[in-house]
Amino acid sequence: MIRWMEMVAVFCLLGAAHADEWPGKSGGDLRFFVDQAAFKGSGVTTLVEFYVLLEASQLQYVPEGGQFVSEMDLSVELTDSMGTTVGESSWTRRLSVADLSKLEEGGVPYRDVTGIQVAPGRYDALISVEDMFGDRSGALRLPVEIPDLGSDRFAASDLIPASSLSKADKESKFTKSGLDVVPNTTRRHLLGQPLSAYVELYNLSKGEDERSKTFVLGYSLTDSGGVKVKSFPASRIQKPGVSAVKTITAETEGLDPGRYFLEIEAFDTGSRQHVRQRRSVLLASGQSSPGEEELSEDQLRQLRYYRSISTLASKEDLKVYEKLTGDDQGQMRFLRQFWKKVDPTPGTDINERLIEHIRRMRHCDDYFSGRAGQLGSDTPMGRVYVQYGPPDDIERDVSGTGTKPFEIWYYGRYEFVFQDRNALGHYELAHSTYPGELNNPMWRAQTF
Repeated sequence: MIRWMEMVAVFCLLGAAHADEWPGKSGGDLRFFVDQAAFKGSGVTTLVEFYVLLEASQLQYVPEGGQFVSEMDLSVELTDSMGTTVGESSWTRRLSVADLSKLEEGGVPYRDVTGIQVAPGRYDALISVEDMFGDRSGALRLPVEIPDLGSDRFAASDLIPASSLSKADKESKFTKSGLDVVPNTTRRHLLGQPLSAYVELYNLSKGEDERSKTFVLGYSLTDSGGVKVKSFPASRIQKPGVSAVKTITAETEGLDPGRYFLEIEAFDTGSRQHVRQRRSVLLASGQSSPGEEELSEDQLRQLRYYRSISTLASKEDLKVYEKLTGDDQGQMRFLRQFWKKVDPTPGTDINERLIEHIRRMRHCDDYFSGRAGQLGSDTPMGRVYVQYGPPDDIERDVSGTGTKPFEIWYYGRYEFVFQDRNALGHYELAHSTYPGELNNPMWRAQTF
């Protein structure tokens, strides 16, 4: 076992390397939580929603008209890598209570939401809340990676684990497609209770026959290693149009307390395209067990990325590393030396190569799909993306006309061809012009 003290240096390095998989918690003397989710926006933009949860008893209340009221200013600002503001939202909320004793008892959560339309990309989000009648404020800065949902490719929004999910009687700030979807901002869920979530699917194909006018949706709960611990029956669903809204409910009985992924997989039978989305959740018993918080899911994920050096290390380094199997302390010493060796700016506190490596692996796990139990970073596409980075251009052919669906990734004058040989959404490397990679110029003519 790796001791906590031995992990401190690792997590200090990893902390700035990626967008936090878990909801953020503010600093300052006004404490609140923030989560976010991305949906298809107008045109080529993406709508990113920010969900705020705070304990209302923290606010200062003053008498007004027989009630006690508080007022707070909330704001969200998105900035790019140059520090330029690309989107912002600010608003004021007033809360009122008839009896201050209710606040003294605690347990008065206040939830809010705002949305910003922005082009896909990587940004920093600054979320601030200020108590206008008291001397309290809080702020939180989060890195945000906003996906491209405006293309013609089959895609899905982020999953929203919901505190409550019901048909909307009237429009509210949490209404989405006729449903009241109140987000579970902390993503902490009571073990044994059904876990509900909301998701949107985009760019469904029209289909030529009855079968191709349907899509298949399945979902599961997986552990930190990507192993399914609960699978729920997949459903074949008639397409309502080019987009669809779905809610799912996952039973959590019989599981141990801890951190899991709620994962959905959808397959468009018309376009033969596959999409996967997942969201981390904490299943908690009434009382936390001693080991439940030992290593957070996000820290376990970071540690896996830190250890995954097979695409970067030389054969000699990999031999040394493999010989240290079973010696956790020895492996950690080796990894620290390895990442120091590949750091392009060793005189600074930031290791840009490690940051980019983690971003690539996280992108693969979030957006690439493999076979059952296979992480996105372990797929052929994931291996190439982690090793060579994002391609300069991508050519896609999902029609299947004359050949299996394929993608061609271009890196300058080199190309990588991935083919969906079984038409199940699992792409294998079929050909590459890059030195040392699989070379098969006749890949189009082959049948499998």
